[in-house]
Amino acid sequence: MAGAGFPFLACGAQGAHRLGLHARTAPAHTMGDSAKNHPDPHETFLLNPDGSEKKIVMEKDKRMLDAATFTINREDHTLGNLLATQLLRDPNVVYAGYRVPHPLENHIEIKVQVKSGYTPHAALQTAINDSISAVGLLEEKFRESCLPLKDAAGTGMAAGDASTNYL
Repeated sequence: MAGAGFPFLACGAQGAHRLGLHARTAPAHTMGDSAKNHPDPHETFLLNPDGSEKKIVMEKDKRMLDAATFTINREDHTLGNLLATQLLRDPNVVYAGYRVPHPLENHIEIKVQVKSGYTPHAALQTAINDSISAVGLLEEKFRESCLPLKDAAGTGMAAGDASTNYL
């Protein structure tokens, strides 16, 4: 028995109208940018051009010694997980974690607590530099692994040719 508790489900649009249930949809011309619940793609990674927004803001923790929360604007889980994992590899880091406060907000918060004599800022800077080095090493290994494929294909192209740029 379809729609036993909801008689308008069984009787179609005409029956729903007779019951006083009107479908309310916005006209097509009013469904502009304000109706979207997500930002434009470029807004997810570009800072405001007027300079009113900083990339990273540090706030020292008031309850824990040697701890701070870094807010990194226009970033998401990709960078948050990478930095939190890299921070935890540092023996001077006691705690590192990140969160995205809300899926529609384009920033992450990274919480870092370090051992005495070390600063959260230095720990984050080390994690960023180590991550950059790891990505550089990954690129180098990738290029090395592509050389045999290029040689096997027998393209005969000169080194430095545009087709040899795999990234």
